Amino acid sequence: MSALTTIVSTLRERLERELADPDLKWVVALSGGLDSSVLLLTLVRLVDTRRILAVHVDHGLHPDSADWSRHCRTLCESIGVALEVRRVSIPRRGNREDQARRARYREFEAILSPQSILLLAHHADDQAETLLLRLVRGRLPRGMPAQRRLGPGRLLRPLLGLPRPVLAAAARELGVAWVEDSSNADRSLDRNYLRHAVLPVLTARWPAAAVRLAEQAERIGEEGDLGRAALEATLAELPRAVFPESLLDGAHGRRLLRRWLERAGIADVPEPVFAELERQRRAARAGRTGVAVAVGRGFELRRFGDGLHVTSMMNRTFAPTPWALSPGEPATLQLPGWWLAATWTGDGAGAERRLEVRPRSGGEWLRPAGRGGSRSVKRLLQEARVPPWRRQDYPLIYCLDRLAVVPNVAVDETFADAFVTAPSDIDRTAAMARWLIELTPRAEP
Repeated sequence: MSALTTIVSTLRERLERELADPDLKWVVALSGGLDSSVLLLTLVRLVDTRRILAVHVDHGLHPDSADWSRHCRTLCESIGVALEVRRVSIPRRGNREDQARRARYREFEAILSPQSILLLAHHADDQAETLLLRLVRGRLPRGMPAQRRLGPGRLLRPLLGLPRPVLAAAARELGVAWVEDSSNADRSLDRNYLRHAVLPVLTARWPAAAVRLAEQAERIGEEGDLGRAALEATLAELPRAVFPESLLDGAHGRRLLRRWLERAGIADVPEPVFAELERQRRAARAGRTGVAVAVGRGFELRRFGDGLHVTSMMNRTFAPTPWALSPGEPATLQLPGWWLAATWTGDGAGAERRLEVRPRSGGEWLRPAGRGGSRSVKRLLQEARVPPWRRQDYPLIYCLDRLAVVPNVAVDETFADAFVTAPSDIDRTAAMARWLIELTPRAEP
C-alpha cells in the first residue's frame, strides 16, 4: 500500500462520522510545511473543496513569513480551496513560541462555528516528542488529545497514529512543494533537540519507537478518561476557595488536587511541586514550619485550618486612601487583593462620611462594640479565622483619624451608631440607620 493510500485510509477511518455529515464545514490549519500540506491535499480527495477552508496564521516572527503566506495562497488556488490568512502580533518578551501558539489557537477558535471542525496535521513523531518532553520536565505523562472542543467547534488530529516518514513519502507521491522554517533546526529549543538528537537514536534501535510512544500517549489518555469522570464528580462537590487537605491522603489525592488547581487556572504543575508540598506537610505536622509552595505564575499553595488555599504572591501594600460615603449612593473601593463596599441600611439618604482606608501595619487596637474592653486587631483577625497571608495588609477604616471599622470583624464602640460590619447586625427597626461596610477578597488566581 502506498503512503498516500495509507493516509487516505486513515482519514476515512478516523473521520468516518464527520465525512458522513454533508453540512459539516472543514477548516484545515495550513502552515505551508510538509505535514499540513499533505493533510490538505489528501482531504480534497474525500471532501468537496467548497466545504473546505484553509487557515494560515502569519506570526510575523520570521523574515520569510510573507513568502510563506504567498506559498499557501498559491497552493490553495491550485486546488480550488479558499484560504484565509490571519496576521497576529507577538510580544517581544517572554516565551515567544508559547505566545505564538496561544495566538494561533485564538485565531482558530474565532473562525470555528458549531458546524465546523478544525483539522491539525500533528503525527506520531509530534506526539512522541510531546510525551517525552512532558516526562523530562516532570509533568504528567500525556500527549496531545486526538480531539477536543475548541470554542464553538471541535479540533481533530486524525494523523496521530502515522509516523512522519509516511507523510514525507506521500508528499513525494503528490509532488507537492512545501516551505521549511529554519528555526525547526535550532537544537537550542527543547522540542527540536528531541526531534533531531533523541528520536533518531531511538528509532535507529527501535524503528517503531515514535509510533509506540504515540500509542502509549493515546492509552494514557484513554485510561485517564476512565477515572476522570469520577474525579470530576468529586471535584464538583469541592469549594473553589479551599481544597480539603484530608483528600491528599486518599488514593487519588494528588490527581484531584491537580484538577482543582487546573479549575483555578493553574495548569501543568510539575510533579516536583507536589513532592515539595508533601515534604512541607510532613514538616508542618511535626510543628516545624507552615506550608507555602509555589505553583507557578506568581501563585502559592498555602495551608490554613483544614484546607489548602491558592494565594497570590503579589504585593498587596497600598497607600492610605480617602473614601467618601455620600448620601443615597452605594460606594465601592478597589484595593490590591480586596473589594470594599458601603451600603446605607436605612430608607432615607445616608449620612455623609469622610473616611480613610489604611493597610494594617501592626499594633492597632479598638474597643469592639458590644464586647466590652479593648482588643488588638491581630487578635480580632485571628478569632475571625482570617488566613495569615490575608492579615498582613488587611484594610482598616479610619474616621476622624481614629480606627473605626475592621471590615467584616468589628466596629469601635465610638462609631457603633454610624457603622455595621455584617448584614446580620442590621437593626432595621432602629431609629438611626447605619452604613454597612463589607470586605470581599478578590478572586485568586
